[in-house]
Formats: sequence, structure tokens, C-alpha cells
Amino acid sequence: DPGPAAGSSLALCPAVCAAAGLRVGDRTPSATGPTAGNRPVCARRRPAAEPVREAHKEGRRMAEEARDLSKELRLLRERTAQDSLSLPDKHLLKFLRWKSEGTRAYDRLTEFIRWRRECRWMDNPEPLLLGKSEVIRKVLMSGVLACPANVRGRRGEKLVFGRFRFNDLSSWSPQDLCRTIVYIVETALISEETQNNGLLVLHDLSGITQNNISIQVPKLLLPILLGKYPVKVKGIFIYNAPWWFQGPLQIVKLLMPSKIRSRLRTISSLSEVHEMIDPSLLLVEHGGTTEYKPEEWIGTQMALEAGGAEDDYLVKCLQT
Repeated sequence: DPGPAAGSSLALCPAVCAAAGLRVGDRTPSATGPTAGNRPVCARRRPAAEPVREAHKEGRRMAEEARDLSKELRLLRERTAQDSLSLPDKHLLKFLRWKSEGTRAYDRLTEFIRWRRECRWMDNPEPLLLGKSEVIRKVLMSGVLACPANVRGRRGEKLVFGRFRFNDLSSWSPQDLCRTIVYIVETALISEETQNNGLLVLHDLSGITQNNISIQVPKLLLPILLGKYPVKVKGIFIYNAPWWFQGPLQIVKLLMPSKIRSRLRTISSLSEVHEMIDPSLLLVEHGGTTEYKPEEWIGTQMALEAGGAEDDYLVKCLQT
């Protein structure tokens, strides 16, 4: 019945408009004319509502993940208790955030504890703590490894830089270098963000000589990091490798699982990492703005350990 209301404003309340996906105040043609009678009514809401729906969906997904993680944490806690292990939840969560499905977290955790207790050199001659290991401090002061604070990849990965031209194997052993790398991984895994998003490694081989490398390092290190620790290696970039390094690299690849091998790339230009790393976050020597001062990083870590941060390291799992 085209009565007087047909050509007048429709007084729809905002709640009705919102429920219908409309917006108050837009105009629509009147029944009495094609355009001249346009009057303010509700119009279809524009895609501005889409981010809200996506946010709600993401919120529901995160809530479901939190419930699942809580359930898996309870089960892992019960399993470790049956083994007479009483571990803080913060350490159990490191393994669950690595892999939560099935028994993989439990298997990796028990394998880690067994290996660390039996390993004769990882915590000898001193514990794997910066404040108690002079040789680890010495390796880190050389700059062979850099792990700047608050520097991450585009997807939240922790960035670690290797500069093996500073690897003076006449001053420390391959085992000392491996212990230092494991220490850096330990510190990185304190962060929940790193537990979830993993590590990105950029090895700059500029200026390297054959005296800077030892095949013992990957032989000792890869089974540890890829078989014992709850660490996600998201990418390894080998930059500026000399021609003679291709032989050792092929041996290293044979020691890697196929998944990690597929994430290792040799690059000739740093632009090839920009998809995963904001170029401004690279070290100054690589054209970025990150200034890494090893003495400051060491001082910060030693202060944290003195304040009780060593309780956050996985070595504490051995003391239960």
C-alpha cells in the first residue's frame, strides 16, 4: 500500500540497521521517482565491517588454541610426573609450542633430558651459563655470533647472525663454539614469541678462510639443535660463500633433515632475505640500522642471570 511513508524517511533504529548490515543516514531512491525523491535511509554497510568479523574469527581461533594448549599442558604434566619429573610449566610449554600433537613434545623433552645428563662436554668444565663460563664470554666477545635484542623477522622469528671470519679456532675448540651456539638458543627460547615463531639465521661468510671452519661443528651441533631442543628453524641463509665452501656445505646438508635442508639457501645478494627480514633490521655492516655491541649484550645477560634468569634456561630441567 503506497501510503505517505513510501516517499518519506524510514525511521529505522540504529540497532535494526546494524543487525541488517545497514548504515543510518545514507539515501535511497523514493518510490515516487527514480532519483529526485532520494531520502535518507539505511544503506548497505561497506566492507568496514570485514575487519571486525576477521578480528572476531581470530579471537575465536586464539581462544581454541589456548584451550587446546591448556589441555596438552595438563597431559604433559601428568606424563612427566609419572617419570618422577617435576618441571615448571614454562619449560613444558617450550616443548608444546614446538610440537603439541601426539607425543612429540613428551618424546623431545625426555630425549633432551637424557642427552643433557649423558653429555660429557655441554656443561663441562663449567655450567652453560654466561656468568660462569669464561670461554663462552670470549667466543661471544669476538662477534662470531650476534643475537641482537628485539630484532625479529617479518613473522616474528628471532634473528641470529653468524660471522665466521671471527671464528678463531686457535683460541677455542669446536665444542666451545657449539656450547656458545646452544647458549644463544637457550636465551632465545625464553621468549614465548621465539617459542612460537622460531629462528632465522643469516651466516655472512665474507672474509672466511678454511682456518675458520671445522666439520666437527655441524657434526656435533645439528643432532643437538634438530634432535634435542624444542626450536623451530624457519630459515638459514648462507651469504657470500667462497667457492671452496661448496664442498663442506654439501656435507652439512647431508646431516640435516629434509625439511631443514629445504629451508637452507645460499644467496649472493642480501636483497634475497628482504622478503623475510626488514632490511632496516639488518646489521649496519649489511646496510641496516642494527648496531650490535657484544659487550653490552653480554653485560645484559650476566645481569639477568644474576637476577635469577638462569631459572629460565632448560638446564634447570636436569635439576628435578
